[in-house]
Amino acid sequence: MELADTHETRKTVTVLFGDLVGSTSLGEGMDPEALRRLLTRYFDEMRAVVERHGGSVEKFIGDAVMAVFGIPRAHEDDALRAVRAAVEMHERLAGLSAELEQDYGVSLAARIGVNTGEVVAGDPALGHAFVTGDVVNVAARLEQAAGTGETLIGDTTRRLVENAVDLEEVEALELKGKSAPVAAWRVVGVREGELPVARRLDAPLVGRASELAYLRDAFGRAVRERTPYLFTLLGVPGIGKTRLARELARSLTGEALVLAGRCLSYGEGITYHPLREAVRDAAGSESKAAVLGLLAGEPESERVAGALAAALGTGDGDVIAEEVAWATRRFLEALAQRRPLVLVLEDVHWAEPTFLDLVEYVADLAADAPMLLLCSARPDLLDTRPGWAGGKANATTIRLEALPPEEAEELLDALADEAHLPRRVRARAAAAAEGNPLFLEQLVAMLAEEPSASDELQVPPTIDALLAERLERLGAEERTVLGRAAVLGREFRIDTLAGLLPDGAAAAAPRVLEGLVRKQFLRPQRSPEGDAFRFRHALIQSAAYRSLPKELRADLHERVAAALDAAGEGEADELVGYHLEQAFRARRSLGIAGEKTLALGRRAGERLAASGRRAFARGDMPAAVNLLGRATGGLLPADDPGRLGLLPDLALALIETSDLERVDGILGEALERTRAAGLELLEWQAAIVRARWHVFALPPGFDPADAEQTALRAIEAFERLGDESGEGRAWMTLADVYSLQGRGADAARASEEAVRLPRLGSRFEEVFNVAAAAWNMLMGPDPVEKALAWCERSLEKAGDRPGAAALILSVLAWTEAMLGRFDDARRHLGEDEVALRELGLRLQQGFHAYLAGLVETLASDPVAAESRFHAAIELIGGAGEHWFSSIATVYRARAVYDQGRYEDARALAEAVDRAAEVDPEWRINELGLRAKLAAREGAFEAALRLADDALAVAGATDLVTFHADALLDKAEVYRLAGRRAEEAAAAQEALQLLEAKGNLAGAARARALLAEL
Repeated sequence: MELADTHETRKTVTVLFGDLVGSTSLGEGMDPEALRRLLTRYFDEMRAVVERHGGSVEKFIGDAVMAVFGIPRAHEDDALRAVRAAVEMHERLAGLSAELEQDYGVSLAARIGVNTGEVVAGDPALGHAFVTGDVVNVAARLEQAAGTGETLIGDTTRRLVENAVDLEEVEALELKGKSAPVAAWRVVGVREGELPVARRLDAPLVGRASELAYLRDAFGRAVRERTPYLFTLLGVPGIGKTRLARELARSLTGEALVLAGRCLSYGEGITYHPLREAVRDAAGSESKAAVLGLLAGEPESERVAGALAAALGTGDGDVIAEEVAWATRRFLEALAQRRPLVLVLEDVHWAEPTFLDLVEYVADLAADAPMLLLCSARPDLLDTRPGWAGGKANATTIRLEALPPEEAEELLDALADEAHLPRRVRARAAAAAEGNPLFLEQLVAMLAEEPSASDELQVPPTIDALLAERLERLGAEERTVLGRAAVLGREFRIDTLAGLLPDGAAAAAPRVLEGLVRKQFLRPQRSPEGDAFRFRHALIQSAAYRSLPKELRADLHERVAAALDAAGEGEADELVGYHLEQAFRARRSLGIAGEKTLALGRRAGERLAASGRRAFARGDMPAAVNLLGRATGGLLPADDPGRLGLLPDLALALIETSDLERVDGILGEALERTRAAGLELLEWQAAIVRARWHVFALPPGFDPADAEQTALRAIEAFERLGDESGEGRAWMTLADVYSLQGRGADAARASEEAVRLPRLGSRFEEVFNVAAAAWNMLMGPDPVEKALAWCERSLEKAGDRPGAAALILSVLAWTEAMLGRFDDARRHLGEDEVALRELGLRLQQGFHAYLAGLVETLASDPVAAESRFHAAIELIGGAGEHWFSSIATVYRARAVYDQGRYEDARALAEAVDRAAEVDPEWRINELGLRAKLAAREGAFEAALRLADDALAVAGATDLVTFHADALLDKAEVYRLAGRRAEEAAAAQEALQLLEAKGNLAGAARARALLAEL
């Protein structure tokens, strides 16, 4: 039984619409018989142009032509073929018009629209090859907007042709049926010989040292032995074959004559096109006279020049292939005998068999000729020419693989620095390119033009076209296997794939998969469960997947989900949820909105929710954001209690990953919907998370007293409703409020209450609460040793779970620093940092950097402290957040002040967001800094008022350490004012507070100040 599917496919094509201008009046003035003859001539001419460029005429509508490029087979340059066809259609119509003017006294002109995009194409084997999709409508609208004799193209087409076509941008078009204006460009002309997309061949050659050495060695052998050497570079599109050949040519400057020719994918006279370019390179022209001039004095030069000129279309008469091969060999021998020769032949996978015969003939028979024949080709060459260079002692074929990560990063830096791409965007481009230089180059170019594309990284149309052509060159069986494998993911087992293949076709799958490995679409993968494979590149998987019709995708995904459920392999929720989600979204995008579709969405949401809750509990917040966001983002019904119960966790996960812009909206929706539905427990769960968020974000109008009342009422409600997890969150919210009010002892007790609850439901929250309790102990009057013992006991309980101890270690580091043990503090910070980065917890990374800044401040290293506080702001500060960025900025300004950069410190202090004024820690530090800056300007009275204000704030709290800091700030003001006795008194009072607290490092600084007095 055949393995191939026969069904519709989704593919990217370029559609051309052409229409005669003024045809209505033309019909009124002509006899029907003459008009029919005229239109038949017009249609024949247009069809011939379209087909010569590799397109197919979809239909004639009246006097309009609709042509498609990419049906039945896609080519990577379909867009350029369509534009070239459009230009030639205008030219042919002008010639036809001249004839008609003479015969009938009428003239013809056309307008043309060209657009590229995704369509659904019928199965040509069944006679249903017509295409449908929005791209068709837009092409027709572009044609209607074009002027007489003009061609307008859409934006995607522009991206695919702009290096080979001269364009003029026109004003965005308001097209019928389109909600937004459509960008359009007018075609001015086509530049022959140019690639459709510009390549960055000026970029540095990264890696490839061993490959370049192989090439140099082959050239050296050819020179030493005075014999030809055939060297073939095989590799998938974009892997760097052309760049490597250019680097060899550059390295041989002065040593060799380098000629080059490129094989074309289509066109007239393409058989000897690469030879034509090489001859032009050598002689300045491919004419017989130019070749004769170059070969002056060589035997049989007249015969050689005549045969070449005839083959290249510049001479008279016909010539047989054997004569062309002989003349080519003699021509190249003559050049190589004068100077070692390198002939670079690019894209020989497109070469005609006659030209491949010619190359092998020269490699076999050229005599006394030091020459390197360097061919570049895709793996497809071996499909059509499996014996290429086989059995030759003077031939080598190597396969270029993707760049390893470190080399890809080096190339990315060279490309992205010029494009000014931020580090986050670079990382996404590197991950998507997977070491393919062209993919990396095109992704960088796309992101430089459209920075927003990094939000959900798209495949540039240039890469999409390359991959589509590779897939189109496969057989029907291979496309079927590849498409169904793509549904399974980047990696798949052959036994799992077999369940998705057409009935009775599984037996043929191993043979087809082996072929796909040879063609570099797949690679074998080790798997204890059986034979497995992996797509060589994620973009190949994506292209194969997108070729499937959505209805088939939905069916396949549903079948995979059922198989996973039946197998019951481990925690399958995420995988099952993914496949159900894809089935749901495919059906919904087709407009299928029945009960089955809704049920698929509900089942998908429930499975993703279960997996998301587990991710949240273990502290994997990026995964929690992803999974919970998908579950709540259209899968579950909007008012479903299961969905509403996920929203508070999603909001907390977004805060932890520092994705702050969505938090208010999510929590607002949760409160509104739960209140309207009378879901008391869910309403309190949303209310307490929003209260905690507001303590952190400090939105306009925030009142800590309101947050305190919310937390107290929530504690009572959760206790009544039996929700210990919610009760724990409420106690921690109350602790946060107390901390914000400067009530350190109360904050510590509240956080200890949260820790004492027997079940919070989230391991991450349990560990977070333990760390928060230690933090509050350090803030308030509790001795430092109590916080130290608390942290050490908590570390024992945390065990060796990845990242479980990271939050505790951050607080432990500050504790150790207060005790003067700075080496231990920095060691704990180092252990902490890696775990937090790997977990993707940006909030905790920022908090870690903030605590590291406090450690370096205690260690009297203001330079390191400034760096750490700046990093904290970068990690956490964002839209909707005020507290953290404000407090970290004040501490950064104080570190800058301690370096003697007083104007910089003033600028930072003046630029700080004053929304954090409600926080006593912020006010104490900010007032103290301003007091010291005023004193340095000689404004001592103002400085003392500011210092007293800071002390008044501190005195209303039990934040011992910050009270001592306010006293030390006032001591510095006294010192600058020359009031030594008062300076000593303030420092002595600070020392007493710090000693009582057990803050040995702070006490040591106070003693040092007193010793100077």
